[in-house]
Amino acid sequence: EILNQSRINNELIVQLRIINRSGHKLPTSYPSRRMYIHFVVRDDAGKVIFESGETRSDGSIAGVDADTDLGIYEPHYDEITRSDQVQVYEAIMADTDNRVTYTLLWAAGYKKDTRITPDGFDKNLAPDHVRVAGAALAHGNFDSGRDLITYRVDVGTASPVSFEAKLKYQSLGYAFVADLLRDIDHPEVARFAAFYDKARIRAETIAWLSGSLP
Repeated sequence: EILNQSRINNELIVQLRIINRSGHKLPTSYPSRRMYIHFVVRDDAGKVIFESGETRSDGSIAGVDADTDLGIYEPHYDEITRSDQVQVYEAIMADTDNRVTYTLLWAAGYKKDTRITPDGFDKNLAPDHVRVAGAALAHGNFDSGRDLITYRVDVGTASPVSFEAKLKYQSLGYAFVADLLRDIDHPEVARFAAFYDKARIRAETIAWLSGSLP
């Protein structure tokens, strides 16, 4: 939902709140799953002024660190001001040396777990195996089934401007695909790669909203 939308001189400010209405973390289960916000601002002619979270044809997300370097991952944000910043709700696994891993049997914990918690979940009291991990642990806007994120966009002199925000879901994040394709010489992996290349759907939209300002 939109909590606030305003324009101060050349800056568009949009504050969104995401609410988890399920009884578990969102997304849940296997950590290849992730959600993210695709946020786009356009001028009166429909030209894109700003875009965060564009889904590419191969399933990667423009600006997401993990989709170009498997050793790092996208941080959690309170505010987004640049197109290479993307709000991603996900679990990033770590091995026993605290390095990012996409292999379940090597996982010893989480470097990041920003899956949106269920209503009533207190991140400060949760045990280690289900706790929030990463920057969101210190963010007061992330807790008890909710996250609040603010977009600040320099729109220049464009007037009016419109925006749309989509909460999107992938059952298979691109980093998991890229990690698997390291073993492309294995027949099973090559077969999977062929199926993946032919797939048409790279993400699903869970929720969508839009707005405009003069």
